[in-house]
Amino acid sequence: MKKYKTVILDLDNTIVLHDYSNEIADLANKFHIPCSKDFKKQCVSLLNDYTKFCYGKPVTLDLMLSIIKNLVPILSNYSITPEIFLETWRNNDNSIYSSASMEALKYLKKQKYNIVAFTDWFTEDQSNTLKKLGYLSYFNTIYGWDNNYCKPDIRGLANIVKGNPKSEYILIGDSLEKDIQCANSFGIDSIWFNPDSQKNSSSIAPTYTISSITDIKNYL
Repeated sequence: MKKYKTVILDLDNTIVLHDYSNEIADLANKFHIPCSKDFKKQCVSLLNDYTKFCYGKPVTLDLMLSIIKNLVPILSNYSITPEIFLETWRNNDNSIYSSASMEALKYLKKQKYNIVAFTDWFTEDQSNTLKKLGYLSYFNTIYGWDNNYCKPDIRGLANIVKGNPKSEYILIGDSLEKDIQCANSFGIDSIWFNPDSQKNSSSIAPTYTISSITDIKNYL
């Protein structure tokens, strides 16, 4: 008998892989601006630090535009509005197909798990990405952050679990501070996907740790 019924999967850098250096360079190219050190640094800051501005608030389009204005001020040098920047980034899908991700999804489907995507990005965009990569049909539901709360706020996770037993759920993600902390705070088991074998020097303790996404079958 399976220990869990529902597997909650983070998408970006867990199931959906990215090369952000190329994505940022591609953005600069689309805007016809230099991919300067400052542009790259501010885009990386946006990717890494948006949670600090979102935490405790429902994620809305206006909130995201405000965050972009604060974290990527170099855009004003080129008369690029936050609206145009966000629209271009949302349409700039350079996600990378992963045979390991596909193998993991096929395993979960074969074992009849309920597979839920839990992502800090727009649901429509992530659905399109999953469809492009051939992953979409494996998911039962996709929970994006549209008018919801980004991780590690537990309210997004609460919308998934609802009133069901928490013991039936496990969350898998690459971020200790967002994915694993969210699971820990809410009270469900977790798997930290750690492909680079990073040292965990934090107090955030995942239930399990894996270096390959296909290793999930060893803990489910």
